[in-house]
Amino acid sequence: MKGQSITQIKSPSKPSRSPFLSGKEKQELSSLLAAEWNVPEAMRADWVLLSASEQHTHYQDTIKRLKQHYENINKLSTSIHAKLGHRKKWIHAACEERGVAPTSKKDKANEFIWSQNFFKLNLTASNLAVDLVFAPNHYLTQDKYSCDDILTRLWSLDKVLTPGDVTEEICGVTVGLWKEWALRFEPDLSIDRAEIPQAVSLEDPNPFADLPDPDGS
Repeated sequence: MKGQSITQIKSPSKPSRSPFLSGKEKQELSSLLAAEWNVPEAMRADWVLLSASEQHTHYQDTIKRLKQHYENINKLSTSIHAKLGHRKKWIHAACEERGVAPTSKKDKANEFIWSQNFFKLNLTASNLAVDLVFAPNHYLTQDKYSCDDILTRLWSLDKVLTPGDVTEEICGVTVGLWKEWALRFEPDLSIDRAEIPQAVSLEDPNPFADLPDPDGS
């Protein structure tokens, strides 16, 4: 109508759509964040139950809460996507080192193909500093989902981590993500955490040189 404009609010990209996740991680992250992304639908369901007068009364407050929600999930999406992007360097390095990098120009530009090839590798011999880039606490840093204390408790087990060591008691709702990490990398948490360098400062240019070939050899 003349003098009015309609603004469509687009929900930010779900972190589970990142190309740098394994299939299991996509499922677990989608489930973990579903409640956050479903808030607008829940608000809409409540809204349509209100009478016209109630809608008029609560309109401004509802718009305010909706805008705040979208601001919050936009920050969440941006933060998680950015931190998952740290994986790209190491995914490419592993694929190139083990000879499974995409070959065509089209495939090289497709990060999903790089990741698909990467997660087919046996990653259990990779450098622990790199393993930590793939740990849930690296990208789930918001207060509600913060996982750094979980890593501390897992480190206190003082052993090579396996999925059986990862329990709901320790990891809560993120247990599936931690189990996937333990399964893929079998990180050696018997090493003093203070002695682990940052992945960005690794002097070894080929941290995946000791990985087994895709066929296990």
